[in-house]
Amino acid sequence: MAGNSCLNISGMSYKEVSGSIFDVGADVIVHQVNCMGVMGSGVAKQVRDRFPSVFLEYHTAVKTLKGECLGGCLVSESGVPGLRIANLFGQYYYAGWKDDDLYYTDEPWKQPEINKNGKAVRFTNYEAFCRGLTRLKEELLETETKIAFPWRIGSDRGGASWEVVKTMIQEVFKDTNKEIIICKI
Repeated sequence: MAGNSCLNISGMSYKEVSGSIFDVGADVIVHQVNCMGVMGSGVAKQVRDRFPSVFLEYHTAVKTLKGECLGGCLVSESGVPGLRIANLFGQYYYAGWKDDDLYYTDEPWKQPEINKNGKAVRFTNYEAFCRGLTRLKEELLETETKIAFPWRIGSDRGGASWEVVKTMIQEVFKDTNKEIIICKI
């Protein structure tokens, strides 16, 4: 796996590599999830398929919290020694949600960004994403050092600007001794 770029920011190591997020030897794999209890596409679906217990814990948490998990981060044991999965609640809904879904809400900060044609164009909530990252950092402060994120987390399916998301990751972890790995497939 070849590194495409590497940057050191006040003790944090940040690098972008080519390859699967599941093959970089990370202590923690981070992926974005919604607050509906659905891991239906992208890295979330791969996590669901590879680590059924992680999905079950996530789904149970969403049901228990009745959708009130936006901005949180649930770190789960994967069943693989030395690997945990961080479910970062950076979006409330997902593409394909219906107004009659169990946890439907009209709270403005949970709504997707809608374009002038009435189409949802951004499900990732920047404030929630940053809160989730901060909670992840606090949970991992004394432990794991190698943290892997999928390239364009929250951007491809969530509609966020990758530059905004990448800057958030760098800012939140800049004063830590963590090794941040961004994995491009």
